[in-house]
Amino acid sequence: LLKNAHQGLRWLFHAGLRGQQAFPVLALEPSVVEDSIKGGKGSPTPMSSVVGPLLKDLEPHSAKTNKHLPSNSQLHISLHNGAKAFVVTGPPRALYSLVTSLRRVKAPSGVDQSKTPFSQRKPVFYVRFLAVGVPYHSEHLKDAVNKLCTEDLKDEELWDVKDLKIPVFHTEDGTFLSIHFFSRSSTD
Repeated sequence: LLKNAHQGLRWLFHAGLRGQQAFPVLALEPSVVEDSIKGGKGSPTPMSSVVGPLLKDLEPHSAKTNKHLPSNSQLHISLHNGAKAFVVTGPPRALYSLVTSLRRVKAPSGVDQSKTPFSQRKPVFYVRFLAVGVPYHSEHLKDAVNKLCTEDLKDEELWDVKDLKIPVFHTEDGTFLSIHFFSRSSTD
């Protein structure tokens, strides 16, 4: 147990270190931070939760924002947490631009649209910056994951499956991980 705890802490330390190296915190203009907080979206970070629109309705806004960004600053719809729940990742300033774009097309909070014809109603959705410093689950960390696995952890296994005391399931396919092994795929 102590060996696993030590190994887990080592992995977490290196994962945090590589994440911060790959995506250092950069200062934003005070007016951007103030506008975002006043708008109820929180302080801009590299991850934003968007709940409400379908993927087909969110993608054009992301693509429109990406047109103005260099390739290393592109936004990615990194997580699909449900049919209408997504996490968008990228530099905080770029995400702020997306949030501003979405703000223009959505219905303001608390507005009653019940007497507005359905075809003329504005979409209702929720956007909020997540309290993180690194854009997890994104292409922005691809090189950091490679360095983490090969340089810091020397491609070692996280732990032996025989050491697992509780059931652990794979997040993509639901398979029981105690019959498999933990490897680099755990970081994807």
